Amino acid sequence: MIENNFLNTKVVKNFLTILFFLIILGTSPLEAAKEKKDNEEKDCIYCKKYEELKDWPVSERPEAFIYEEIDYPEGMFHKSKTTSKKRQGEAGKKVYQRFVKGKS
Repeated sequence: MIENNFLNTKVVKNFLTILFFLIILGTSPLEAAKEKKDNEEKDCIYCKKYEELKDWPVSERPEAFIYEEIDYPEGMFHKSKTTSKKRQGEAGKKVYQRFVKGKS
C-alpha cells in the first residue's frame, strides 16, 4: 500500500512538473511576440496616414502602387483563366517549363 501511494505521488509530481514547463515555454514566445507587435512603430509615411491601400487615393500614390490592367495577346491563356491570380499561376508554369525543364 505504501509503494502504491508513493508511485501515485511521484506520477502526480512528474505530471505537474511537465505541465509547469509546458505552460512557461508556451507563453513566453507568445508574450514576446505580442510585446514586439505593440512596440513596433510603422516607419512608412503613408502607413500612418492610410490604413489600407484602398483608402489611399490613386492621385497621391507613387507609380509602383497603381494597379494596371495588362492586355495579354489572345490565346496566351486558357479561357478559364479570368482573374489576375490565375493568369499569374499559368504564366509561372510556362516560365518554369521553358527555362527550367527545357534548358537545352
